[in-house]
Amino acid sequence: MNRVITAARVAAATLALVAGTVHAVEIPSPDHWTVETGASYLSWTSDLDRSGHEWAAPLGVGYRTSDGVLRVRFDSAFFSGRYDRKDLGAGGSVFSASKTADSTLGLTLAAPWGGARTSLAVSANLPTGDRNWEMLQRQGNLPLVLTPTRYQGRAFGLNVLGGVGRDWGAWSLSGAVGYFSSSSAPLSILGQDVDLGNYAIAGLSLARGRDFRFRIFQSMAQDTKLGGRPSYRAPSATVLESRWSTGNKVRATVEASASLFGKARREDPATESLVPEGQNSFGTRLDLSPGLEYGWGPHLVLRTGVKLQDVLRNGYGSADPLYEGGGSGIGVSQDFLWRTSRNVALDFLLGYSRLVNRDAGLTADLQLADVTYDVVTLGTRVAFQW
Repeated sequence: MNRVITAARVAAATLALVAGTVHAVEIPSPDHWTVETGASYLSWTSDLDRSGHEWAAPLGVGYRTSDGVLRVRFDSAFFSGRYDRKDLGAGGSVFSASKTADSTLGLTLAAPWGGARTSLAVSANLPTGDRNWEMLQRQGNLPLVLTPTRYQGRAFGLNVLGGVGRDWGAWSLSGAVGYFSSSSAPLSILGQDVDLGNYAIAGLSLARGRDFRFRIFQSMAQDTKLGGRPSYRAPSATVLESRWSTGNKVRATVEASASLFGKARREDPATESLVPEGQNSFGTRLDLSPGLEYGWGPHLVLRTGVKLQDVLRNGYGSADPLYEGGGSGIGVSQDFLWRTSRNVALDFLLGYSRLVNRDAGLTADLQLADVTYDVVTLGTRVAFQW
């Protein structure tokens, strides 16, 4: 699920670029170079002795021509984290590390074509991270079914995404297709290489300025290979996203999304071929995020948001090893964006969330129990442009 949602977010960014509705934290300036850096802190505790914290220091460098035809972007981050899980017995599981994550280098070309706009985005995943981090931190980290992994250590890969868009009055329609290979991460399990497989994705977007947007994505996975032999194929996924916004000085926004998953394919030991699984291994994911954006003087913009999420249980019974109970969450955040000058912007974020991972723990009498997490987020970012 983590890789499918990540691929959809990359495709969404390119669709927004093609549609001409990008509203990123960019300083309005004809200057071409941008440097962004900052720090973020994430801390969590739970009612079953699962806790941890994570620091991240991101760095982004971008170049953009004044006409927007060419964009080049480099991103990386340094992480330091500790992930504890003491409810496993025998001392539990503790993992801590401080390392650089993977880096990305991307190039986007956008140009008119007749009465339409076209875009081609190519990015490379540079394996500057630790490939073992994501596996080692999993026991003590926040549940992946609710919170995607922030640290990434994968193999080298290339992502290619192309799109085309056209305006009809106040409305714009755009589409994109792409192939994502940086989701592949060759590992070693029991002496055999594991290749997680890549994704193809297609999407459509309909938008009306800043007031309305609807997007749909469809992803299709390639086979996961164990020792060079296909052993699993992740399910196809359909992601629906919508956004409504209204107001001038005070702008209200509601974002909603739903992620629907098909059945995976698993290896049949008798035939050594991939067959559809008996039930869906991923439950439907629903997200709702209402918020307000308002100014405080000419240079300060505040954003107050609420996030609601729910992941339904998958199709397997609670006694099956493939069972996943899903979960839910509610969070609040306050964001402060301060434009200190034409070429400098500061961003501060405060957030709190409560997550419930259903049937993810065991009671003293070995009955399934929910695990509740309290999560605190702090972050700051500074952007320079010249």
